[in-house]
Amino acid sequence: MQRKTLSRAARQAVLGMRVQQWLKNLLIFVPAATAHRVLMPDVFPRVFLAFFSFSVCASAGYLINDLLDLKADRRHPVKRNRPFASGALSPRFGAILAALLFLTAAGFGNLVSPRFVLFLCGYLVLTAAYSLVLKQVLVADIFLLAFFYTFRILLGGEAAGVPVSFWLAAFSTFFFFSLAVMKRFIEVRLLVERQAAAPERRDYRAQDLPMLGMWGAASGCASVVVLALYINSEEVTRLYRHPAFLWPVCLAVLFWLCRVWMLANRDELPYDPIVFAVKDWRSYVIGAFVAGAFFLAL
Repeated sequence: MQRKTLSRAARQAVLGMRVQQWLKNLLIFVPAATAHRVLMPDVFPRVFLAFFSFSVCASAGYLINDLLDLKADRRHPVKRNRPFASGALSPRFGAILAALLFLTAAGFGNLVSPRFVLFLCGYLVLTAAYSLVLKQVLVADIFLLAFFYTFRILLGGEAAGVPVSFWLAAFSTFFFFSLAVMKRFIEVRLLVERQAAAPERRDYRAQDLPMLGMWGAASGCASVVVLALYINSEEVTRLYRHPAFLWPVCLAVLFWLCRVWMLANRDELPYDPIVFAVKDWRSYVIGAFVAGAFFLAL
């Protein structure tokens, strides 16, 4: 009986850590990959350590966020099933686990560089500020959600010793802003439909949904324009022998964004578009197409 209890608690702890979200942290490999240095023996170990360190730190951040949002999550139609909101785990256990995870992350992060540990601390401060204050600030919450994605790319550049190019920073900013708006669009629509009122701790209203949809679609299209300009730049000719093969990537990215936004507008998309992509076989087909295009362009 005790073994079953421990096993159940372990499963709930893993759910609270949101290990499935570690997939997002693969963005840390992007700067080294786009610079064609990811497989170098002096680069890959540092980037992998950065990936593991930040993933553990992000799990600590998720636990902190859930503890700070405990009351609101208990009234949320979906988030009330989370380990702390449902009562499966105690807040005291969550606080201890978050501290242990951060110490682990700092230890591995120090192997990358002391400055990397400072970045980890800054990330936790931002996540706490988001949960306590910025989540309630109109539009600022979306900007910060988008920045969390781009922040992973900046961390990857720090770990690999590769400068993050203007093109990569611009593309990621617009692309992930579109996904951040989509996440808020889905959440606001769900809560407005179920409560017929503004979502708790959110400064959004039902009439804001068309505006959110417009922002998200426009930002997604802007990211594709940046990608097209990058393919036509001199930097690409130095990295790829056949850059013409990269042009279909623009259409693939545009197709994926249009599709997920259409599904979000139909209320057929889950809360997180990244989680949807992981379970969507069409996204894998598009990803394989993009990978093939980059391989042919080399």
